[in-house]
Amino acid sequence: MFVSNDELGAKERELAARLMQWVSSDLEQAIVAVSAARAFDQELFSRLGADLGFPAGAEAFRQVTSFSFVSPRGERWAIHLLLRRALRRVAPDVVARAHRALADYYRTVPHADAFSARLERIYHEARLDPAAGVRMWRDEMRAALDQSRYDRCRPLITLMPDIEVPSEPDAEAMAYLAAGAEIALGDHGEAQRLLDSLPAEAPYALLLRANLAFARSDFAAAQSLSEQALAKAGPGPARLPFLFRAAELCLFLGRFEEGRRWCEEGLAIVGDDGDANESARWHALLARLNFFGGDIETAKSELAQAQRALDTLPEESWDKSVEAVIRVNEAVVAEAEISATTCSSPRSCGVRPRHRSWPGTWMRPSAWPRPPSRASSGAVSLTTLLTASSPSPECGRRAVIALEG
Repeated sequence: MFVSNDELGAKERELAARLMQWVSSDLEQAIVAVSAARAFDQELFSRLGADLGFPAGAEAFRQVTSFSFVSPRGERWAIHLLLRRALRRVAPDVVARAHRALADYYRTVPHADAFSARLERIYHEARLDPAAGVRMWRDEMRAALDQSRYDRCRPLITLMPDIEVPSEPDAEAMAYLAAGAEIALGDHGEAQRLLDSLPAEAPYALLLRANLAFARSDFAAAQSLSEQALAKAGPGPARLPFLFRAAELCLFLGRFEEGRRWCEEGLAIVGDDGDANESARWHALLARLNFFGGDIETAKSELAQAQRALDTLPEESWDKSVEAVIRVNEAVVAEAEISATTCSSPRSCGVRPRHRSWPGTWMRPSAWPRPPSRASSGAVSLTTLLTASSPSPECGRRAVIALEG
């Protein structure tokens, strides 16, 4: 049986009164203020004290962290979630002021872990303005997928329940990104659960389902879903992820000429002045299509163009998955050139494009990156490919450096 909001509010006020009955009046505001934080340390406690005007010295911090409803969380401390929720209801003005102070703190104070600081800022901004918080979350998740920073996806997904989503379109947009992240992280069951919540015939839902089928090595389903998604895709940049999936499937199905046509269309949309990582990603895919289609010289040229695109950016801004693709392909092409006297084409040498052999081949932005490479009986692992290819020492060294980040 569900309780009404009024009943819930009464229960929360009762809980707050019971837990706070042992708190002295000079510590009440301190506890209410730090309840706005998911976790706090002495520096954050002092900052809140300065901004909200309560005593926040070492002794006050010791007293606050000695209560039973405050527990250690790594190197920080956290107030029990139920009390945090109760205090949010019974002292909304103080909690809102604390959220504003904390959002400003994470925005202005340099932190060694800049991503974690941005994550906390998103939380506090979302408490103040849910629509703004959702926009910030989407931008951060999109950037993580764009840069293949899958290590950032799980913390962002974990933050989702703490964000009050203001509308159904916002919830849907977050679900699309979260599903793409779950595919990247290899949690296919959770990705499927999220996909089941999305409109079945929407273009991006079809694209995500194609990517999930692709990750599961179900190429027939991936091709069918990809074709449906592409047919529903609009013109311009929004068409790019659909074209990329279609071209990549052509690579794995041996339809190289068709794949090259999709790539040329994609590059025309990206344009000469488009996003450098995006341009590099398309040239790298076009290189693979040419390589496995038997045109090594064009493949080399496309790899060079991919690298030139990356070189227009600071190295820290390179998409590491694209760089890894370039390094691995350079190694494979170098070995193919050595073997050119005995093999008429890469395919005649026994080299086959297999979906887990090539890291970072998924399209972004809004794209849906594939999961990290995992060896299986149905796929050639990257290690096996590199060993079999016996690339030159320099190419091999560069590939390892790129893959290890």
